[in-house]
Amino acid sequence: MNKAEKVLAGFVTIKFCLVLLIFVSHGWAQTIPTEDDQLAQGIRLLRAGQYAEAIDQINQAIRVTPRNAEAYFYRGFGFASQNNYEQAIVDYTKAIELGPNLAQAYFQRGVASNALEKFSAAISDFTSYLRLSPTDATAYYLRGSAHEFEGSEKVAITDYSTAIRLDSTLSDAYYQRGHLYMTSGELVSAMSDLNTAIRLRPEFALAIHDRGLLYSKLEKNELAIADFTKAIQLNPLLPKAFYNRGVVYGKLGNYSGAIFDFSRELQLRPTDDETYFGRGNIYSKQGLFDKAIADFTKAIQYNSANKDYYYNRGIAFLNQEEAQFALADLSKVIQLDSKYAAAYVNRGFLFLKQNEFERAIQDLTIAIRIDSNLSQAFSNRGIAYL
Repeated sequence: MNKAEKVLAGFVTIKFCLVLLIFVSHGWAQTIPTEDDQLAQGIRLLRAGQYAEAIDQINQAIRVTPRNAEAYFYRGFGFASQNNYEQAIVDYTKAIELGPNLAQAYFQRGVASNALEKFSAAISDFTSYLRLSPTDATAYYLRGSAHEFEGSEKVAITDYSTAIRLDSTLSDAYYQRGHLYMTSGELVSAMSDLNTAIRLRPEFALAIHDRGLLYSKLEKNELAIADFTKAIQLNPLLPKAFYNRGVVYGKLGNYSGAIFDFSRELQLRPTDDETYFGRGNIYSKQGLFDKAIADFTKAIQYNSANKDYYYNRGIAFLNQEEAQFALADLSKVIQLDSKYAAAYVNRGFLFLKQNEFERAIQDLTIAIRIDSNLSQAFSNRGIAYL
């Protein structure tokens, strides 16, 4: 299988789903006033999930005591609970201005910044929080998540490791660290972390899914299918789960299973170019080139910069003996990547069939310069020289 025929299983990263679950559990660390005033009533309403009413009560408290840092903190929490993170940050910032040692304000402002994908600001706030609360495993986990989204994987792993040292039951930290180990090729460490995450949380669909990816990388395909199937049972909407199971079915020659899974993925995500490409490859293997061309065309519609999509469509056109369309696609591949040897080989073959010998020799010679092991290029160039 050449590189253009491969369908690579896409990694799934958690974004803010876990962050927000942790966020809710972290909001009540400050001392709650016991007196029957507006702030106390506002906090009770926050706990009851009545966020708009809570904000109204806390507004009254702020009018009475406008320099009450905790009032701004709790109002910020109310705004964040309504997904109004910008306003939440304004209130957390005011709370910090009035109470520089109000640790939870830094923490919650970091969570809000994470939710807005302002990862540098989040890192700064979690760092400030950890100076005040240095043993909080969740804060290290969240700071690691922000570092991960910033592209600082090694720093993220360090934070995840610290979180695990402080709280060995933090399944999310094992999952995220395992995910990073997998993407960096440290497969033994990845398997250990994913297994631990699943042991701690047996219905952790993301971790089970990623372990399936790891099994696929290790060519343990039956175990991969079992994990993907379990992940789908736990969360039928999990992104790429059907896709990745379809990839493994394709590797095993179960084309009907692959087609079913790719089609199911497209029902859930009808603009996913990788899935159209994957299904198109299976149709090509079955000799169903009209369907393959249709899927490759869809893939190109949603991602016109992927050279492999044009290449595989070009080969499908070639198999359909639609030479002009094949030439157009192979030329597009070469335009996108001037070192794509297989495109030169096949375009050279087309020129040879059309008796355009000089152009065939030119393409085949370029292919050989790129990859001197292309026996078909030597063979066809020899024919063109005759």
